[in-house]
Amino acid sequence: MMAPRLVASFELDGEQVPAAECDWQLIAPCGCVSGLTVVDHGDLFLGTEEQAWREFEPLARDRKRLIAKGYTLAIGRCSDGVAAFGRKCTHKGVNP
Repeated sequence: MMAPRLVASFELDGEQVPAAECDWQLIAPCGCVSGLTVVDHGDLFLGTEEQAWREFEPLARDRKRLIAKGYTLAIGRCSDGVAAFGRKCTHKGVNP
């Protein structure tokens, strides 16, 4: 008999998406994706926005600085995040 296993998912655009296919996207004030981290690291699961912020910026002062500058986090599909992260920012006067 196999041991039960927890399978987490997130609802994205009305569809249940397995956590293994999701990432947290660091969104710059201009709207471009400036960083990514997967939700499920195997030994570490980033199920909340606060957990994801701590992964991106371990120090509270650095998290507060990014938030004050207008950075946000969004959960999405890994495939979408990777595609967005690979695009060059075309906004003038910003450096995501």
